[in-house]
Amino acid sequence: MRLIGHIRQIQIQKDALKKGEGPDRYYDLGALSIVPAARLTSEGVIGLIDSREIHDVHHSWHHRSRHRPSSAISFNFAQNYERMVRRFGSELSMGCGGENILIELVDGVELAPLLEEPGVTFVIETKDASRGTLTGIKVAKPCVPFSNYVLNLDAKPPVEVVKETLQFLDGGMRGYYCAWEGEPLEVRTGDKVLTLL
Repeated sequence: MRLIGHIRQIQIQKDALKKGEGPDRYYDLGALSIVPAARLTSEGVIGLIDSREIHDVHHSWHHRSRHRPSSAISFNFAQNYERMVRRFGSELSMGCGGENILIELVDGVELAPLLEEPGVTFVIETKDASRGTLTGIKVAKPCVPFSNYVLNLDAKPPVEVVKETLQFLDGGMRGYYCAWEGEPLEVRTGDKVLTLL
């Protein structure tokens, strides 16, 4: 098993980040919260703040749940955000895509080869050596509201600009969905992320 990175940030969506209907849909970060710790389960993510538990909107127990077992958890990499900032500007905040887990790769680890391997899984290891697995990893397809958000233009962007943005954000730039395999696990920033490859 090989160390590839560490958890840099953990966050939950208290509600959907896409608001409105039809062509008037927009992206709003108001329901996104950074948390010091979370419990990862097969039902989704529970944010932990002091003694409070807050269910992510993709957890099956959320009162307006958007749960799907195969995409109960989402993650992305700090390196992807660095590329987005270079393209869209420094106003873009780390984690604005709403992923539950942001991973910082260690020096020498290349992102592309990791995710090109079929059946790749990531293992999270806590400080007490407890482990669980992010499995069934699949690309989170970008949407128009998020594309408009990262473009941050005063007027509605031209169709061709939105199309180029969607293409740039595809292929994992926008992040990944996955399922959780193992017993519920409480994770914190700094916990290790490993792979079998």
